[in-house]
Amino acid sequence: MFVETLEYKRFVEFCEACRRDRYIGLCYGPPGVGKTLSAIHHSRIQKIVPLDRWHAEASDAKPIDTVLLTPEVVNTPARIENDVRQARSLVCSVAKRATRAEQRATLDVLRSRDEAWRVEHRDDRDYRPNYPLPLKPTYYDTLHEYEARLEAIRIRLPLSWSMKQIVWR
Repeated sequence: MFVETLEYKRFVEFCEACRRDRYIGLCYGPPGVGKTLSAIHHSRIQKIVPLDRWHAEASDAKPIDTVLLTPEVVNTPARIENDVRQARSLVCSVAKRATRAEQRATLDVLRSRDEAWRVEHRDDRDYRPNYPLPLKPTYYDTLHEYEARLEAIRIRLPLSWSMKQIVWR
């Protein structure tokens, strides 16, 4: 059980400032005051459930948009860069998975709607299968909308040091 104290609220304010200004935050202090527990609770890293080697999803319906990176005491810049890439990949996978599931469901509904319209109008003399269907929204418009959402997720999580948030221990 985690108690959201005044210090935790200050920590969240610090993290939101890092997110807003796209800075890397350095959180330091004496041991045992709750820096790591606050970071774990704020990042919701315990809610990420690995599905297989490459994909993961959140155990609740809320989006995961914060990276918690705790580097080893002895490391190299290349090691930290690799850890940042892996953390970014995990967050990106979680974010895209929810969008892709929603995309599949929406497109399946549109596909079955379009097919039902085609079956209904198959015997109609004025029916031309090569003309666009008069149904809105169209399948392709919706597909392009979801592809744009997936691209926006990739852009919001750039592969650089200006990630959403990195909390150091």
